[in-house]
Amino acid sequence: MRLTNPYQIKWSQADHPTSDAPFDSAEANELWKRADVRNPAEIVVVEAFLTACAKWRPDDLEAALTDFRSATFLHDLPKVWLKVREETRRFDDLLLAPLESSIRTGVDSPPHREESNRAVSAFRFLCAADKLRDGKYGKHILAWAGKPLLLSQTSEAVEVIARHCPADACRFVVEASEHADGQGSEALYRLAVRDLAGFGGEVMRRVLSAGYMWRPHFAAIEILLNESPLETAEIVKRMVVEGAKGRAQTASEHSFTAPAYWKEIIRHSAPVLGQLMRELICGKVAAARSAAAEWLAREDKEARAFAETLLTSINIDDRIGGAVLWNALPDVDSTGRLRTFHTAEPSKQVREAVAKLLATRGESMEVEPKKAVVEIKAIAEFETMLAAKPKSIKPPTARWLDASVLPPLRSIDGQLLSELARTWIFQRQAREGGKLHEEVEPLLPFLDRAGNAAFAHALLDQWFQSDMKSGDRWALDVAGILGDDSIIARLTEPIEHWCQLNRGSRAEWAVHAISMLGTPAALATLDGLIHRYRAKRKYVSEAASSAIQNTADLLGISQDELAERMIPDFGFAGDGVRIFETPGGRIRGELQPDFKVIWSLPEDEEDGTLEGRTLTTDQEDELKDMRKTLKAAATRQALRLEDAMIGGRRWPADAWRQRFENHPLFRSLAERLIWGTYDESGNLLRTFRRYPNGLMADHDGQLEEFSEPAASVGLVHRLDLGEKSAAAWAAHLRRFKVKPLFKQADRPVHRLDPLHGNRTELRLTDGVKVTAGKLRAELMGRGWSLGKTGDGGWIHCLFRKFHARGIEVYLRATDFHAASLKDDEVELESAFFARSAVGKRAYRDHMDEAGALNFSEVPAAVYSETVGDLQSLIDN
Repeated sequence: MRLTNPYQIKWSQADHPTSDAPFDSAEANELWKRADVRNPAEIVVVEAFLTACAKWRPDDLEAALTDFRSATFLHDLPKVWLKVREETRRFDDLLLAPLESSIRTGVDSPPHREESNRAVSAFRFLCAADKLRDGKYGKHILAWAGKPLLLSQTSEAVEVIARHCPADACRFVVEASEHADGQGSEALYRLAVRDLAGFGGEVMRRVLSAGYMWRPHFAAIEILLNESPLETAEIVKRMVVEGAKGRAQTASEHSFTAPAYWKEIIRHSAPVLGQLMRELICGKVAAARSAAAEWLAREDKEARAFAETLLTSINIDDRIGGAVLWNALPDVDSTGRLRTFHTAEPSKQVREAVAKLLATRGESMEVEPKKAVVEIKAIAEFETMLAAKPKSIKPPTARWLDASVLPPLRSIDGQLLSELARTWIFQRQAREGGKLHEEVEPLLPFLDRAGNAAFAHALLDQWFQSDMKSGDRWALDVAGILGDDSIIARLTEPIEHWCQLNRGSRAEWAVHAISMLGTPAALATLDGLIHRYRAKRKYVSEAASSAIQNTADLLGISQDELAERMIPDFGFAGDGVRIFETPGGRIRGELQPDFKVIWSLPEDEEDGTLEGRTLTTDQEDELKDMRKTLKAAATRQALRLEDAMIGGRRWPADAWRQRFENHPLFRSLAERLIWGTYDESGNLLRTFRRYPNGLMADHDGQLEEFSEPAASVGLVHRLDLGEKSAAAWAAHLRRFKVKPLFKQADRPVHRLDPLHGNRTELRLTDGVKVTAGKLRAELMGRGWSLGKTGDGGWIHCLFRKFHARGIEVYLRATDFHAASLKDDEVELESAFFARSAVGKRAYRDHMDEAGALNFSEVPAAVYSETVGDLQSLIDN
């Protein structure tokens, strides 16, 4: 017999176990009786079951273990098998053979493959078993410890090599690190600091420049700074600085940033850092300068005198460093001293740095009066103004740029702009760093976007052939400022490729450049990027959302309203009709809910035929683009409208009519939804649906006239419908064969028990185990996203944002890795609600008692949707 769903059963051991009933659960005991333990396929790999086998059915378990070649369960959950070893020594030798078989098979496999992962797991199991048996397997472990895979993936192997082969340990680890990033151990690091000029130095360099850091790396830094011989102080200083430089180039989303790196360095009071910090305080790297100031203020007794010396230096970097150090000193009047210094300082660069320091103390200091933007009345006047100061206009430093082959720029009246004007635009945008320069903005109305499209494409050609560095992102901005919609495809096509290469910044630059076009097509593209990357590559979605929000803020409307305005109607009237002029005469097209068009004669032509009235090629292409655009927009709007229902969005009655009666897309969407009218207090007055004939009526056909003057319109959530009304609407939709855009009348709801209103943790999923594939498919398909990837690539939570409500829900998870395979098991923990996090990439990974909301503070719809998502995950 084959057991079904054995892992959903509670397998805890009974208080008084017997051979027939060793478990608490009656169902578990029943499966125990029926299971053929001699058959590896029927063994349940959980601690209680296996220890029961070892105690009550040892002969059967031994028979199964003997057949290890077919018993793939031996590779799973090694901690469970350790419990069996604690129970008895009978199976030690039987378990050794499959373990070494797994190691042998996986040591030559590429890292992170299933075979290599099993080898690493088996080796760690073998090391744990060795400790349990007082060194019984030492020879076996030593035979495998030198393998590159195990050295690079386990600290256990490194510890063995460091203990048994100290002379060669650093060399072994360096060679293994070429295979993958080594994890290291304290024993190895203590050997390494005695050989910093050789392989030991290479080990420490790899640690300092690691893409992410965790406990072994922290131990390495502590040993390097505090235990290195005095004669290697210069080598240590150079290593620390090189580690920061290499880290700045790391693009991985879970890498430590330079500020975090310096924060770890300055945690130590090692004397070797003294001279280094005095050098860094005068450097150009802000993160290092800030860290050095913190260290000197804490550790250097002469820090105050040193700061005064720096403030009087002739070097600009010294004076900035002196201000930063003075700002960090405790028990001094830093604000007064900095204000005095700012007033007397001649350098604008230094004044800007000091003004920023004062701003952190709540003090506002003007660096210098803001220059008035010159108004541009005509291109000729603009050219004359530039010609008066040609020496101040220089192109940005960009070796890849060959301006001589770029097409000329044109004004709207056909006038060619000078080379000086083009250089001026380059110069201004290169200074601005990702924004439209305030001096360039007045020039834009005089430029011909369509005529300058060739210029924008030629500039992009050169940029794409360059190294595409951050300092050259101005080229994308210029293309967005001067070009037209034809550059959109060029900027969106490489986004996914850049993301795969961990070049997410380039994707964000491209999104920003698209937003600079400011056209409906550009905004529609940004809207599409929001939904395409809402679950994966979130930074792209956030960049697009931020760009749209900026546009919405300028117009004084919400982002949702702007997204609705962006969808073109392609010339179709509110009733879905458009008259086409063809070579053979006029023809009437009526747009259907599936975005196909039904053709007929215009109503004012009683006599005639459709024969000969054929659309032109341009008209056919237009309709093809229309169907493609409207289908994509319908998908996005369906998600947006579902969010509107959950968030409780309301439209004024007139605005609702304008949107959902006078647009071909929204008219068809409205027919598949249940709407309600609400009074000023938000109470539901009536429910209705827009019928295909344009009438608004309820499920019984009673018309809705929007007679209440204060009425607003919104999508009805199932929580607001009574049982009778919900049943009537469900029957109505079935009778008229209406396929709802999403569930409303039959939407599952979960109401909060009033007695649980003061709770903060939703324990529905606590202890539930699911596969990584199921977790991604179920939750990310419902609007959830993965939390920030932490040290080692581990993901500690998933979250869903209810934007309209200002609420987020976080579900904690363990054993969930960014590279987890489809069938890898993930254990879920509890969930909690919080106010929306502030910031572009603000995530909460852990429970914050101060920020977690009581259930009574959570809107009923948000609570219901969250419980529904989690319950669906469990049920499936």
